[in-house]
Amino acid sequence: MAGEESILRAEKIYKNFPVKTNRHLTVRAVSDVSLTIRVGEIYGLVGESGCGKSTLGRVISYLIPPTSGKVWLNDTDLSALPKKELRRQRQNIQMVFQDCLASMDPQQRVGDALTEVLRVHSIGDPAQRMSAVIDIIQQVGLRPEHLFRYPHEFSGGQRQRIGLARALLLHPALMVCDEPVSALDVSIQAQILNLLLDLQQQNHHSYLFIAHDISVVKHISDRIGVMYLGHLVEEAETEELFAHTAHPYTKALLSAVPDISKRHEEERIVLKGDLPSPIHAPSGCVFRTRCPYATAACAEAAPELREIAPGHKAACHLCK
Repeated sequence: MAGEESILRAEKIYKNFPVKTNRHLTVRAVSDVSLTIRVGEIYGLVGESGCGKSTLGRVISYLIPPTSGKVWLNDTDLSALPKKELRRQRQNIQMVFQDCLASMDPQQRVGDALTEVLRVHSIGDPAQRMSAVIDIIQQVGLRPEHLFRYPHEFSGGQRQRIGLARALLLHPALMVCDEPVSALDVSIQAQILNLLLDLQQQNHHSYLFIAHDISVVKHISDRIGVMYLGHLVEEAETEELFAHTAHPYTKALLSAVPDISKRHEEERIVLKGDLPSPIHAPSGCVFRTRCPYATAACAEAAPELREIAPGHKAACHLCK
């Protein structure tokens, strides 16, 4: 159960990338995003491809620094730390990547890759490291003999278990899971999601869980943030978000999810036009070019992410 105390705070995060072919242009990947993750909470971040959610996850874990804004882990400002201290703090934030195979050395046995994590952080002696690795590999549902295999010898689901083991070895306070099940079959997805929930209950980790499938995020998350074109457009407790969806973009995401429990098929909301370029974002509300309810006011000023109900925020001029 999540408490009210925060493990991580991100405030007014911006992340821009220069366009290599034109130094006068900038990709605005993340724009003015603020969020808080509570101790023991699973915070789901959802949005279509290209909305900036993975970039935000990398900024929060400080794999890449923000262009502007602050990230606090507990009460520590990560941007103010020297490199040596920042490296020590990395033990407290670990990432699980979508493609575990790409994040591992194909010529290194799994056991060597996992013990290296502890060696880099000067934890234990060789015997203690191997003991810790055997323990964690069994926690994620693999066997000690798997440590002698190479990454390519595993299935997709097994590789994600290895990715989880690697992240868990350092006992992090926060785990950033970036699309950890999107490349897996549905049955394997369920196994990994249930494993994440079991591990969270056992170890009381906090998760930032990033996905483009809102039904997957619903299954695992305590709270959900919805991103569109680099902006956080809605945030609420999971049950509240699904019961009282406010933002038109969130409504469109939900309408795309099949629901066999409903007797009559509801009309699907089909967004018109293409996702705008993050280089040339629309003026005012970034969603207005695809929003069926957009007015002239939407082009004039960007809506603030404001509270429309207790614990429920939306960035829309029409949301009340």
